[in-house]
Order: sequence, then structure tokens, then C-alpha cells
Amino acid sequence: MATFPRQVTTPSTTYYHSTTRDNQFRTALESACQALGLAAGIVSGGAVTKTAAFTVSLAISTKIVCEGYVHTLAAAVAYVAAVPSNTVYVFATVTRTAGGAATPTVADSYALTVTHNTTGASPGALYTPIAVLTTNASEITAITEPAGKYARPLSVGMFDPGRQATGHIRVAVLPNDADTVTVTVAGVATVYEFDNNASVGAGNVAVTIGGTAAITATNLANAIKLNQAGRIAAAAHGTDTSVVDVRVLSAGATLALAESTAGARVVAQDNGEELSPAVLLAYAGSRTLTAEDVTRGRVRFDTGFASVRLWQAIIRESSASLFATSWNGAATLSGGVIELDNSGSEDWAAANVIEVLAHGV
Repeated sequence: MATFPRQVTTPSTTYYHSTTRDNQFRTALESACQALGLAAGIVSGGAVTKTAAFTVSLAISTKIVCEGYVHTLAAAVAYVAAVPSNTVYVFATVTRTAGGAATPTVADSYALTVTHNTTGASPGALYTPIAVLTTNASEITAITEPAGKYARPLSVGMFDPGRQATGHIRVAVLPNDADTVTVTVAGVATVYEFDNNASVGAGNVAVTIGGTAAITATNLANAIKLNQAGRIAAAAHGTDTSVVDVRVLSAGATLALAESTAGARVVAQDNGEELSPAVLLAYAGSRTLTAEDVTRGRVRFDTGFASVRLWQAIIRESSASLFATSWNGAATLSGGVIELDNSGSEDWAAANVIEVLAHGV
């Protein structure tokens, strides 16, 4: 990491250091940058153009930020991605080679490596494609700019610890013997079988059917806590005593709840709100609407994010007004794109101002 230069010998001062330790320190800093989600990607330039049937070129002077250092391409980089009739994801990665141990004044060197695949699988935690190619049997037919290609500054971001998945299981009436509830955390399933004859299916966890729905719910909560300890928290609700509330302990881990009962004796619902920890970046957009926007009936805000986690929009009467205007059209979110339309009975109008604030990754 070139922002931490090597110590060198000068005419007036001698600095002693371990080149090996210096390299270890730089490697640790690079790992920390990845763990913190520091900005990575193309800062400026970055045009990818077709130069032959299956060959593309990344433009000269493209600036790429990676792990705290900005690299500038001294020459255009050509790359052959000969995968006919497919979607091809092209990645650029920067690697550091430490300066020589025998000559501490030799600076580290950096190299750009271009790779591709057809799955979109990233070669590293911070890498997104620099281009997505569409090919036919004989050549590249289209080059698409992928979301996340361009780096955004960390200064507008914040760390989101993620969301723990939650849900509930409601014992509406006493279940029948052999009714089941399946609780799946991060793809690992445990089947709980309601029981009144001391016999359950192979691999299933017995849950004693109590005299009331509330007692049965408590028995289920205790069984979940015992058999999925360390993965999920479960407790019978203090007021809705026939309901078991569950929460996955690891942020981002998926939760799926399913019941086998007929007639809604037991009802399970997972809320689908899990989110992995991430550094969220901020987007603030403001647009004064035109007559053409009204004619089109739709306004589109492309945040540049791969996905938006939280967002809100305010429609003001004008740039000089602090009052919100009435609007009841439809709002849609697709990846990093937010759209507002005039499909309702109260529309936005020309000279209205739409302000959008979003956080995403």
C-alpha cells in the first residue's frame, strides 16, 4: 500500500526496519481495507471498447482505486474474451509485488490483471465487473456497464451491521399428533413434530402437545432453544401466549418457517428481512419535473448501487416551497433504480421537485 512509504537511508538519518515486517504490515492493511469495504473500483475513465471480434480494450489513463491507492493505467489494456454465444463478465484486479528485501528503497510495484468468466463470480470481495459482454457465435455484440463499476467515496457511507431474520409460529388451536413445523436457518433444517403418544418420525424433534395452545407454544419454544442453540432465539410471547417469536442470531443468515398442519392449526411466518453486514453508501438526488416528465408519467432515479436497502422520496410543490404535494402513484425499486409514476389519482406536476435519499451497496 503506497500510502505508507518504505523507510529509507538519507544523508543525515538512517532508519532501520524489517522489510519482511513491512510487507506483513502492508498485507494486513490491505486485508483491513477489504474487511471495512473501503472504496474499490474505477474512479475515472474506464471505457471498455471492442477492438476485434472477441477483444476489448480498457482505456489508457483509467484511474482505479483499490485498497487505499489510486492506480493510473499508463497504456490501454487489451484483453481477449473468446467465449462465443454467452454472457461474459470481465474483471480487473490489482496486485502488489513488494520491493526487494536487499534494496529497501525499491518501491512496490503494482500490476493489473484482467480475467473473465460466465458466472459473474467475483475474484475478490471488493471486485465488480468492469464490463459485461454479450457474444454470439462470431463476435461481441454488446458491452454493458455493470452496476458498482465506479468507486464511490467512503466519506458518504456508514456501516450497517445487517439484519437478523425474524418470524413467528402461532399455535391457533391444539395441533394434531404428527403435525410438524420446520425451522430452517441458513439452509439447515430442523423438523419439530407435535406429539401426544411418545412417537415421532426419524430425525424429528418431539414437542409435547399441552393442555392449551399457550402451553404447546411454550413447549415448542423450549424445543427450538434446545435443539438450535447458537443459531436462533425463540420465546413464547408475553401477551400473545400462543405465539412463538423467533430470531436468527447471525445477521444475514436466512430463515424459513413451514408448517404441515391442515386447517391452520399452526401457522408459521418468516418475515424475509435478513440482510448481511455491509458498508452503505448514500445517494441524494433532486429533480425539478418538466412537462416531458408529466407526459411520460414516470421519473427514474438511477443511484448506481447494485441494490438499495433504504430509501425515501419527498415531492415538494416547487424549489421555493417547503410544502409537500399530494401524490399517490406507484413507486418501484429494482436493484439500484427507483421509479415513481403517475398511475394514481393524484399526480405530480411540472415544476414539482422530487427529492430522493437512498442508502445502498
